[in-house]
Amino acid sequence: SLLLRASFDVPEGVAGEARVCFRFEGQAWESVGTLSIRRPSISIAAPSPGGVIYTGEPLRVSLAVLGYLSGRDMLKFVNGNSACAGSSPIADALPGGEARPADPSSSSILFPDGVSPPLFGAASHARACLFVYGTQGYAEASTTLYPLSPPVFSSLSPLTVTSGVVVDFTITGRGLGTPTTPETYRFVAFTRAGSSCPSVGQGAPLTLETGDKGGGLSVVFRHTLPSIGAWDVC
Repeated sequence: SLLLRASFDVPEGVAGEARVCFRFEGQAWESVGTLSIRRPSISIAAPSPGGVIYTGEPLRVSLAVLGYLSGRDMLKFVNGNSACAGSSPIADALPGGEARPADPSSSSILFPDGVSPPLFGAASHARACLFVYGTQGYAEASTTLYPLSPPVFSSLSPLTVTSGVVVDFTITGRGLGTPTTPETYRFVAFTRAGSSCPSVGQGAPLTLETGDKGGGLSVVFRHTLPSIGAWDVC
């Protein structure tokens, strides 16, 4: 008996049945079998099903792949009330959620500006739509919806300072900025303890700057408190 091995690359986007033929030099081709070619199986590994997407921070989607991930595979996020259909990379996409290509080296897809609700109209959830190269259009990448969360502030430091001295403050949380928004549209203001926070447009708010190169997890600002006592941060 004779065992022969051969290798070849199946072009991206090809699926179906392929006949395999073989011949010895100088002889006619003969069929040796039929090869079934399947498209890769791709699903979202993170965020986990139903996991929260924080608006205002970069979103990296990790993929679980069985087979070959192509740089032509695409993912987009649409309003949770919309269906995944068609082949348009922007149709029904949420701001920042327009279709992005897969990165085969990391099995992930990065949305650098994050995913946000539309400027006009409400969207409390996002639906992930996946386009596998060679298919007719977008299909649901997950059977669950992803809640969209507004920015969250979790901590302030330092909590004890000296009056009259310039202090560098840090606020941590989620959704606090992206690489394309080095200065966020969120502000901070100080009031005497027990006083009400100022209304929008009142007071002298301080602009926050990203503290982690747009990762969305921290912001920083510099301020001097004029006198001793307890202050509330708004």
